[in-house]
Amino acid sequence: MEKMGNYFKFIFILLILGLLILGINRYYPENKDVLRKFKLKGDVYTAQFYDDSKIIVTGTMGFGLKCLDIEKGKVHWSEDKDKIVSTLNKPFIYNGCLFTGTDRSNCIYRIDISTGEYLEIYEIDGIAILTGISDEQLYFIARAEDYSSYKLQVLDFDTGNVSTIYEFQDKLIHVRDPLIFYKDYILVSTLQKNDRNFLYSINRKNGNLIWKIELPVTGMRMSNVIYDEEDSIYWVDRDKNLLYEKNLETGSIDSIQLEDITSFCLKFDGEHILIYGKMEEIGTPNMYYSGLYLYNVNDRYIRTIHINYNNALVNDDKIIYEYRNKIFIYYLETGESREIYSFKEELVDMFATEKYLLLMLARDVVKAHVGYEPYKYVLLSL
Repeated sequence: MEKMGNYFKFIFILLILGLLILGINRYYPENKDVLRKFKLKGDVYTAQFYDDSKIIVTGTMGFGLKCLDIEKGKVHWSEDKDKIVSTLNKPFIYNGCLFTGTDRSNCIYRIDISTGEYLEIYEIDGIAILTGISDEQLYFIARAEDYSSYKLQVLDFDTGNVSTIYEFQDKLIHVRDPLIFYKDYILVSTLQKNDRNFLYSINRKNGNLIWKIELPVTGMRMSNVIYDEEDSIYWVDRDKNLLYEKNLETGSIDSIQLEDITSFCLKFDGEHILIYGKMEEIGTPNMYYSGLYLYNVNDRYIRTIHINYNNALVNDDKIIYEYRNKIFIYYLETGESREIYSFKEELVDMFATEKYLLLMLARDVVKAHVGYEPYKYVLLSL
C-alpha cells in the first residue's frame, strides 16, 4: 500500500508540473513567426534593416558597428577596431553603403554593407553627428570636439572636398535626427543651452537662413519633426494638445486639436502619423499609454485608436504595439487585435519593415546598458 501511495504521489507531482509547464508556455508561447534570435553585448543605440537581408546595429563607445545576417542568423561582419559609433543618430544607408562618423576621429566612413570593407575615409573638421544624401552629395552636421560650434557642411563625392554651408550662431547642445531635404532647403532641428528648441530652414546653395521657428520642448525632450515627403512638416505641442502642420511651399501653419498628449513621440510610415495619447500612472513601472491618434496625411483625417500600450508603431495597414510583455497587431481595416508574441524580458525598442519585426529585449536594462548583460534580439515575420 505504501508503494502504491508513493506511486500516486509521483503521478500527482508529474501532473502538477505538466500543468505548470503548460501554463507557462501559454503565457510565454514560442511563436511560429519567430525567425531568428541574436544576443549582442554592449550599449546598443540603433538598429535598422537593409534590403530585408541584413540588420545594421550600432552602439555607443565600446560596442562598435555590426551587420547581422537574417538568413544565417549570425553576425555577418563586425567593426569595433576603431570603435565606430553613432551616438546621436543612426548611420545613413545609400547605394549599398553605410555612411557614419566616429567619436574618436574627425572622419566620415563609407563602408560596403555586403562585405564590411572600408571604401572611403573622408577627413572633416569636427565630428559628424548627422548625415543625409541628396543630389549625390553628402550633407552632415559637424560638431567641434569641445562642443563649441556646430556647422552644416557638404562633402563632394567626386573631389572629396568639404565645405561649410552654415555655422549656427546659437549655443547648441543637441541636433535631432533627421536632416530634412526640401527643394533647395535643408531643415535642421536643434536644442539650445537655454532649453529652447528651434527648427532652421537653410538654403543649401548659398547658406542663407530662410526662416527659424521655435518648437515646443520640455527639458531634453525635443519635438521630433515629421516630413511627409511632399511639402509639409508636422510636430506636436504636448502642453496645448495640438498637432501642427506647416506647408513648406506656402509657409502657412495649421493645427488640429487633440484631447490628450503626454509625449512628443511621432512616428511615420509614409502615410500615417502616429501620436502617443494619455499616460496612465498606476505605480512605476506599471505605466502605460491609453489610446493613440493616427493622422492620415493624404486625406487629412485623424482617427483615435482605443488600446493600451507601452510602445507602438504604425506599419502600413496595422499598428504593432506592446502591452505587459506581449506584442499585438491591431488591424486598421477591421479594428481587431491579435497577440503574436510574448516574452519575459523588458522591451527596449522595436523596429519593423513590411516583412519583419525586430524586438530589442533586455532582462535588466541597466546591466545591458553598461555591458554586463547582453541584449536579446528576436526577429519575427509579419
